Amino acid sequence: MRIIALWCCVLLLTASEIDGVVVPATATVDGQVLALRGADLLRWKWIVKIYVAACWLPAGAVDPVMAAPKRLAFTYRREFSAADLIKATNSTIVAGLTEAEQVALAPALARWNAGYPAVVAGDHLVIDHLTDGTAVLSVNGVELVRVTDPAFARALCAIWLGPKTFDTDLRAALIGG
Repeated sequence: MRIIALWCCVLLLTASEIDGVVVPATATVDGQVLALRGADLLRWKWIVKIYVAACWLPAGAVDPVMAAPKRLAFTYRREFSAADLIKATNSTIVAGLTEAEQVALAPALARWNAGYPAVVAGDHLVIDHLTDGTAVLSVNGVELVRVTDPAFARALCAIWLGPKTFDTDLRAALIGG
């Protein structure tokens, strides 16, 4: 019992807190313990809180899009419909992709989008990128969709971590730079 209490204290001391959301210092993905690289609160027009985002990468990862495994997690601060999430994904995943790449990713994107639920404030959405190129979507700890397509998994993560992201400040916070 003392070991568990000590472990909880260590975890709380090394976790970050952003807008009331506790962000753990580590995450285990695909059997590998990953370190928190960064986290931040995304706001729309500097006022409306959208979500607290966090990114865990392998130690020494230089290219966050290519690194695997990795985790992106989002704790929503307001509600969105599944259609809202689909629209946001569809409009941002295409950044930097050629028309041929977009066509090639369309089936994987359709499978991914079919997994989106509506979210409410406090919901926790997680995207895990596994070493085999599988992207896994979970909400509140329940796996909703799994797509094995390395190009899709990279394009999905590039929405937040790529050089042509929709928000360069959030990218910098997530990758720690």
